[in-house]
Amino acid sequence: MRSVFADPTRSLPQQNMLIGYSLMMVALLGLTMQHLFAKIAFFYNEKLTPYDALLAIGLVNVPVFLGLNLFVGTKINILKYEHKAQAIIIISCLASVGVMTSMMSGMAMISIAKSTLIFDLNPLFCIMIAFIILREKVDYSSIIFAFGAFGGIYFLTLTKSSATKKEESSAFLGIFFVFIGSFIEGTIIVLMRMLAIYNVHFLVRPLYSSVGICIFCGLIYCLIPGKIHFPDYSALDILLLFMNALGYTICLPALAMALMYQKSSHLAPVNYLENVFALLADFFIFKYSFVWTDYLGMGIIFVCLLIPAILKIKNES
Repeated sequence: MRSVFADPTRSLPQQNMLIGYSLMMVALLGLTMQHLFAKIAFFYNEKLTPYDALLAIGLVNVPVFLGLNLFVGTKINILKYEHKAQAIIIISCLASVGVMTSMMSGMAMISIAKSTLIFDLNPLFCIMIAFIILREKVDYSSIIFAFGAFGGIYFLTLTKSSATKKEESSAFLGIFFVFIGSFIEGTIIVLMRMLAIYNVHFLVRPLYSSVGICIFCGLIYCLIPGKIHFPDYSALDILLLFMNALGYTICLPALAMALMYQKSSHLAPVNYLENVFALLADFFIFKYSFVWTDYLGMGIIFVCLLIPAILKIKNES
């Protein structure tokens, strides 16, 4: 059965696992930077919300990616792409807003530990969706190691924050929202791989995603007063929110480029390293004290990601 979007007659982008993994690491560092500076901003100003961080991402990155696209000379008018590519761009941007909405809704109802663990199912969803839509073949060892890395995430979340007050009455709904967000996130990785297959420039989707974020935040600002505190930001708020947005500027193009060089199902499990980077940032900046489950979790993640990566790179060479 042929996929709705994938075209097997097309030649895939040049495959290079070393370049793909390297770019994925850059993307994860950008993502960690984004989350870290948002966390610092929330620490210094408790009135700020995740919607403030999202607004900063949109406001900073629309002009940045518009300028980059114009400078490079890419086709930013999606109507100039074929219909399948247009559909993928639109669906992926809507999916990004869907992830934000579902995650923020879910995290308000359950603990950070539970939401992190559930959301980190997304690489497994990505592997499954990539197999169904793109017919990406994944060997059993890669699947086993992906599950092993997910087990490492479990150990990292064992000692994290306890249940919130809302969790007692809204646990099921919160888990449902985060689960949906995780599924959508896995789908987005596959959609970005499909954009690479259809030769859509890696700077196009970040532009439209940033525009979508601005529209989403504009609706939140108008419909739900108090969620976004623009323009009442201090100089420190602006600096920290800008650095948060800069992390997004680094992450999205690097991820798109990584998916030009490697299959989505192979790169998706590398997402687990973001939890390790975030934990290390907590250690150095917020003086978080490691416990034995943290060391065990990080060790499991590194082993389960490093072994299949080395084997694949060795096979390519």
